[in-house]
Amino acid sequence: MRRIVDHAVNGQSPVRPIAPPKESIVVPISPVHEISIVVAATTNAELRASLLRRLTWNDFQLREAREAWSALAEISKLGLTYSAGVVAAMLKDDVARWLTSAVENGDPKAIENIEWHVERLKEDQQRIRAMKPLQALLDAMHDQRCPPERRAEISATLASELRVTNTNSNVWAECLTTVDDTWLAETPPPRRYLMTDTRTGKGAIPAEGAALFVAAGGVGKSMVTIAAALAIATGTALFEVLEPEEPGRALIISAEEPHDELRRRIHATAKARGIASIPKGAIDIIDIHNKHRHLLTRDGEPTKCAEALIEMVRERGPYALVVLDPIAKMSGANIDKDNSVATALITTFEQVATAARGLALGVHHTSQEARRSKIIDATAARGATGLTDSARLVLVAQAEEIEHEDLLTHERLGEIVTITRAKANHIRRWHPIQLRRGDEGVLLPITERDAEIVAAARKTSQPAAKREADRTARTTARQAEEDAAVIEIVSAEPGLGVRALRTKMRLKLGKCSDHAADDAVERAIAAKKITRKDGKGNAVLHYPY
Repeated sequence: MRRIVDHAVNGQSPVRPIAPPKESIVVPISPVHEISIVVAATTNAELRASLLRRLTWNDFQLREAREAWSALAEISKLGLTYSAGVVAAMLKDDVARWLTSAVENGDPKAIENIEWHVERLKEDQQRIRAMKPLQALLDAMHDQRCPPERRAEISATLASELRVTNTNSNVWAECLTTVDDTWLAETPPPRRYLMTDTRTGKGAIPAEGAALFVAAGGVGKSMVTIAAALAIATGTALFEVLEPEEPGRALIISAEEPHDELRRRIHATAKARGIASIPKGAIDIIDIHNKHRHLLTRDGEPTKCAEALIEMVRERGPYALVVLDPIAKMSGANIDKDNSVATALITTFEQVATAARGLALGVHHTSQEARRSKIIDATAARGATGLTDSARLVLVAQAEEIEHEDLLTHERLGEIVTITRAKANHIRRWHPIQLRRGDEGVLLPITERDAEIVAAARKTSQPAAKREADRTARTTARQAEEDAAVIEIVSAEPGLGVRALRTKMRLKLGKCSDHAADDAVERAIAAKKITRKDGKGNAVLHYPY
């Protein structure tokens, strides 16, 4: 590094000028920011690895992922000659493709927000200290007296240095961050939320990562996601409960419903909610209901379709919400039985979320067991547990039929759909949201009065036969417990009288009447588990059979 800087300052030619490779993309020279100089001019492999690690949105504590990539695109302004291999060595493959394409096509988004990014860099004293030895190179590149061919020589040499030092880059080292005192001295960035619960004022839906929304077929999964997209696009509360932090954009990828059906559902939902207009470009739809667009191979590796989706989302974003509905038709792998591919699918959703700078919400079905047993926790999702274990948020929707004596009330509140937060990282549990079915299948929030009516109906809507069956089941279970207790007591202490046996039963079970104890003795005798014999006087004693 020092040799290159010295040559730049003295106006001498580099020791080994290297011509740009033919397949490279040549970018014109323009003013250079510090971030470009630090990465491009550092020939020390260890220092460069450290700097490259810091060029992620996590280490920069950025609000948006694309701002990091935009800043990295500024490196191209050095006039360096970049090949796809060089960029891929510096960054992850998906970012490399975007950056290379942005530089080649002159994408204006590639350099937006650079001013803010540079200001953030200036606050980092460690980077500033690392920049000082490179100031001579910066001056040489900006010197008006420096001829174009001299700048080209410097650029070619730096490009060569980059290629040499990054050929053996470590995929683990590029993700490594060292914790230092700044982690304690500086306040970490606050968590961001896509939506806040208006009932508590607390964050309810995370603003980034991968999430799942599961429900049985026909419950209204797509209706909920459409309502969520409209809420985000218009900045209005979803079901009058979940309020977006700010208006944003949404992308719906539909592998089940065609374009026309989505249009009908959006129209019906907007009409029911009183939404008269949608901001231009706020909602995008991808209709793949009749196409094969698998995200994984059978072995769980990302496909070209997955890479294309990530690339498209990055270029057309940001999206606050990306809906993938349903994930079973997009996965391409056996996510029902294979935990490794289920986890790989969630990792792909994380990549989509990172590219979108928002939340990726996968829509999935509940299992048959969950539907039969009315399970509403994270295990309700169909398939391998890797899906729900890896997702940051799991929402479960369940439909419930409720009987009402009044026909009008039954028509309006006969079906209640409840959305429950089954799992969430760093988010408190929030109260379930109860919805009713409106015209054209639109889901609408119920009022407090409706909630009272539903609660009362739940207590009385069970058929008499079911209530009787429940009572019978409870009685059978209690009698089985009493029978086991009397057999155990008599086996442990043969020769107990009636009164002593009743006392032992109460102590054993906590609550057992004399009548229940006597009945248990009779059932045990009938089953030939114990026997009864006469004792002294009128005493009756009990022994194992």
